[in-house]
Amino acid sequence: MSDGQHLAEKVRPVLDYPTEERVRHAWQDRWIGYDRAKEALQQLSDLVQYPRSHRMPSLALVGESGNGKSTILERFANQHPSQRRDDGSGYTPVLRVEMPSGPSETRFWSEILSTLNVPYRDTDAAHRKRGQALDALKAVGCRVVVMDEFHNIEYGTYNKQRQFLGVIKNLSNELQISLVAAGTFSSLRTLQTDEQIARRFEVLSLPQWALDESFLRLLTNFERILPLAKPSNLKSRDMAMKLHGMTDGTIGDLARVLKRAAVDAIRSGEERITERTLDNLERTRLADFTQTAKQL
Repeated sequence: MSDGQHLAEKVRPVLDYPTEERVRHAWQDRWIGYDRAKEALQQLSDLVQYPRSHRMPSLALVGESGNGKSTILERFANQHPSQRRDDGSGYTPVLRVEMPSGPSETRFWSEILSTLNVPYRDTDAAHRKRGQALDALKAVGCRVVVMDEFHNIEYGTYNKQRQFLGVIKNLSNELQISLVAAGTFSSLRTLQTDEQIARRFEVLSLPQWALDESFLRLLTNFERILPLAKPSNLKSRDMAMKLHGMTDGTIGDLARVLKRAAVDAIRSGEERITERTLDNLERTRLADFTQTAKQL
């Protein structure tokens, strides 16, 4: 086996693991701090530190599905975890919730209460849940509420959307906390229907990756964390073009393809990802799709 000089130092010992342990390691999600992700994390962390005021700044993190929003939000939440204060009470600076499908105020408050492990009755009116949620958010010292899958608000009428925007605007005003709306680019249109709230949201977009130097650096970073004994030279012209074409420039698809290819390379003994590895992966995916389509 290679000495793994092409790998990150902490990954090199994995080469000595049994095959299936290396496979499990290859499947695990790993943080890759590319420039745009670092910028997003810094802006998110700034919200936690921002002094309370009557007009709190907020952030819209937008990008197509699979382009890294959820990974960034998870990293952000992990950097600001819930803790216990000296008096034993809880402290949750960042609360991350998933938006319900449709602009439902009562389901939004239910999601907050559930995430904070606060008992509530599902049949309670929205105003009662709101009171419980506001009290709970105050009690844990929340500074930022992250609303993931914010584009789900689009599953409602225009008037319902406007009403819901008023709900979150009042939430920010009353508790003097920042909001993060994470979703697809279409969710921006919804925010922009309320001029007051739109002005509070700075927009940070995660565009699809172009086939450029940044993408080549991303491939190099991936290669450093995949536990393969031999270099794959993913940033070579042919490999980079192949991977970009297979994944449409989305980091989520790229991660899935490279993990699958790395697992195949480990189990086959190839110990590197080649164009043939990727070709076989494409054929397998096409065959699975065709077989599934026949069963429909």
